[in-house]
Amino acid sequence: MVLRIAIVGGGVMGASTALQLAESGRFGAGEVALFERRELGAGSSGRSGAILRCHYADREVASMARDSLDWYAGFAAKYGADIGYVRCG
Repeated sequence: MVLRIAIVGGGVMGASTALQLAESGRFGAGEVALFERRELGAGSSGRSGAILRCHYADREVASMARDSLDWYAGFAAKYGADIGYVRCG
């Protein structure tokens, strides 16, 4: 086992990057590591408004945002962790 990728910062971007790399099938166990000095998501990501929106002027960005709503909705079932996602509005 050799660490190939070190991600510093466990906010939304760092955690998402680590997850996507780990699930990509391109790296073995222990080759991707996420380092955070506090708790995951405790920095600026933890203080965000936690609002997901899908209304953007750019069609491609709007499409990605709509796809992400399904990803968030299925997070608890896939990973066994409740992230507090509630679809409303």
